[in-house]
Amino acid sequence: MLAGVLDPEVFADRYAEALLGRSLHEFPFPESDWQQRRVLITGAGTVGRGIATRLMAVPGLQLAVLDHAEQPLFRTRMATGGRGAAGSGIRWVLGSVRERSLVHRIVEEFQPDTVFHTAAIKHVAIAEANPVETVRTNVLGTEVVLSAALSAGVERFVLVSTDKAVEPVSLMGASKRLAERLVCAADHPAGSATACMVVRSGNVLGSTGSVLAAFLHQVARGGALPVRSGTAERLFLTPSETSGLILAATAAGRAGDICVPMVSTAVRLADLTERFLRVLNLDPEYPLAVSQLLPGERASEKLWSGTAPEASGAPGISVVSGSGTPWDDLERPLSELGIAAHELNVNGVIEILRQLVVEYALTDEQVPEEREHQ
Repeated sequence: MLAGVLDPEVFADRYAEALLGRSLHEFPFPESDWQQRRVLITGAGTVGRGIATRLMAVPGLQLAVLDHAEQPLFRTRMATGGRGAAGSGIRWVLGSVRERSLVHRIVEEFQPDTVFHTAAIKHVAIAEANPVETVRTNVLGTEVVLSAALSAGVERFVLVSTDKAVEPVSLMGASKRLAERLVCAADHPAGSATACMVVRSGNVLGSTGSVLAAFLHQVARGGALPVRSGTAERLFLTPSETSGLILAATAAGRAGDICVPMVSTAVRLADLTERFLRVLNLDPEYPLAVSQLLPGERASEKLWSGTAPEASGAPGISVVSGSGTPWDDLERPLSELGIAAHELNVNGVIEILRQLVVEYALTDEQVPEEREHQ
């Protein structure tokens, strides 16, 4: 039964309805709008790979994919077949979004019409243990890519964000919320030629580091399934739904918008575990390794807070207004954040992050000890 389905992304798309207990949603996007266009994607993980695979089916589209690691680029190359529709082309770029000179050179040379910024540290527990590196990538890396896009006059800049950015309790969520504020800021220093927007998604079922990936890994080695106790639930989208959402939202959204899907129903992790065992015809009494929520985790997530989102005009997608924070209010503390990160000052990084994301709520377990280095 496991042969051919141990790839978590393949497994997620193949058995999504059985695992999530719902039908899948289509997010149509006008392929004609992308013909003869140039697109840069940062991050070749599950989300970036999904966008790349869809776009390479569009005739005449030129694509560049940037990632700091060789393996994600290789997997994306395999997923796209290394080439796409007639007249299309793809460039593979090995490098980090934290390298300002590299990113600016790539954008200047490639001249993309649209930038999809998906590169991020996304795993909550890893982010909690590495606050400086998380901020360097999720916040400062976003500023690097955004500044390159603004300087080059790119038409559209799309940040892919997460439900964990809403009233964040994790460092990862807080870093993504600050990244959202940078993208949605008013009066960007390079002018307003670039339409900047955010697309928030829930958990991507089967993505690297996801619960489904952990389940498949454990079953392959005969180990117990890691399960959170209680009523913990998550908002899941499949890899295909996520890439479709991002492309459809890009067409429907406006500058300063935060687009959210309105079709995802929360799934209890206990129910997901039972369905997973059923899909693989495993013993319902299969051993489980039950644990409490880790620091930075919470029982449930949401895609917005406060005022209900408005319809976007695209099926299944609504819009939350961005912060519109003046760039001048962000520039100085952002510079101070960069200095603290450069000095490996963990306490300074977290304190500045809390000042910039006032809704960031730390639990007692997350308050760092007095230390200067990770």
